Amino acid sequence: MAALVDPQLAGTDPTWRHALFLGINAALAVLIVLRPRWLPVLLAVLAAQQLWSHGRALVDAWKLEHRVDWASVVVVVGIPFALAIVVHDARAARRW
Repeated sequence: MAALVDPQLAGTDPTWRHALFLGINAALAVLIVLRPRWLPVLLAVLAAQQLWSHGRALVDAWKLEHRVDWASVVVVVGIPFALAIVVHDARAARRW
């Protein structure tokens, strides 16, 4: 979201890509509140994509620029944590 306000934060990524993920994050927030039965599967797919994308970005930033990409660290740690919570909640509610 910050990259929408200050495009310099986006690096080489186009602004529309950050807007797209802002929409995805808003939709995910609504789905977490609604808790549909298929949410764990959807979040697992998103987690796989984000771990691939941000995992590579994290490694590349370290190898090529010798810096920590903190946005990628947050995603690589946070997405599996969110998935674990959603799966736990679904199992506790016996929806999955």
